[in-house]
Amino acid sequence: MAIAAFLIPYIFVLTPQLLLINTTPWEVVQIIITSVIGMIGIGAAVEGWYWTRMFWWERMIILAGGMLLAIPGTVTDLIGLGLMALITLTQYQRARTTKDGEARGC
Repeated sequence: MAIAAFLIPYIFVLTPQLLLINTTPWEVVQIIITSVIGMIGIGAAVEGWYWTRMFWWERMIILAGGMLLAIPGTVTDLIGLGLMALITLTQYQRARTTKDGEARGC
């Protein structure tokens, strides 16, 4: 549960732009958005739940996507967003095809 609290200091070390050091407003917005999405991916991988229960391979892919989003850089952000989008689409599709109670964990 505390994986984000463990990783956030490393994100600050890797991206001093979050502390508004030698940066532009665009870089700050980009880093904040990708870091938040990355933490959502990492949290989903640790919990094993996104839209519905995740398979082990989905957890590995979304973990990799979340970690790539936490690393600064446009290339890693694009790859991470692609992996997150892939799992989001598969999870959303599976949640729609299952019964409502199963998809929501009721």
